[in-house]
Amino acid sequence: MEKMSRGMAAGRTTANFDHGFANMMAKQHQAAIDMAQIKLEHRRYLEIRRTAQELIQKQSKEMTGLRT
Repeated sequence: MEKMSRGMAAGRTTANFDHGFANMMAKQHQAAIDMAQIKLEHRRYLEIRRTAQELIQKQSKEMTGLRT
């Protein structure tokens, strides 16, 4: 979380707001993916595991859109 917050704060100073926004959102999505991957490593509850897998797929797709 702290890493994400630092990255987002750094993006606020970007002269091009659109680029800064996309950069901040990509970092937020990556943090969500990282947390979901940690959950998958522990595999305790099936329903949460499914949610983590769905989150990874959706967030990855959104990150692709932010980079185009």
